[in-house]
Amino acid sequence: MPRIKPRTVLYRNFDQEFERLMSRKSAERKISIAITLAENNFGFTLTLTDEDDNSVSVVLEREKELARTPQKENLCTQLGKLGNTPFEASGINIEFSDNWFIPASMLAELRRNGIEKLLEARRINYHQELYRLPETHHAFPVSELTYLGNVMNDDAASFYKNHGVQRIAPAYEKTPVEGAALMFCKHCLRYSMGWCPTHHKVRSPFKEPYYLVSSDGKRFRLEFDCKQCQMKVYAEK
Repeated sequence: MPRIKPRTVLYRNFDQEFERLMSRKSAERKISIAITLAENNFGFTLTLTDEDDNSVSVVLEREKELARTPQKENLCTQLGKLGNTPFEASGINIEFSDNWFIPASMLAELRRNGIEKLLEARRINYHQELYRLPETHHAFPVSELTYLGNVMNDDAASFYKNHGVQRIAPAYEKTPVEGAALMFCKHCLRYSMGWCPTHHKVRSPFKEPYYLVSSDGKRFRLEFDCKQCQMKVYAEK
């Protein structure tokens, strides 16, 4: 690992305090749903309605039988077990004319079916809000774009023309350019080895150019641009 000089600006992508905050229960975001379990002529109907007005109903066909003990609290508890789903119950209503009994296993299966159908309904009814930026015509900083402009389609070319670019070359993927650099890397292998003539004041003990070799045998030539502090990768001719 290269030695870091004093006063070097460091950037980190792991914020321990932020990660700790996001791991708390208060960081969870759930979708509220109203749950209603009602009886029908053939058994029972479970209806789930979310905060975006998506609503689904699933039916359990079962002959009604009276329970020996009060069931409302147990029914609410079972229906409220939403586990790792993106939902939380904002209210649970039991609309029975009597103290009907439903086995916990059947109630759990009814709840799972309802959740699956509600998720499907949300996917179908979801409408992404698209924001279109206002059209602009100010001048682009340069009048010519090489393959590095990555102009792949007519819409991109039209955008640049409308902003004053006179000559536009297509993207490399569309029209390969012989001898073009495939990558511009801030990571430099010569620097990593401790052979940077600018920072380490040491020259490489090996004859250049260097090559990267992929698993399929393709070779990529490396070029070092010390003025820009870049390592460029070229496809071998």
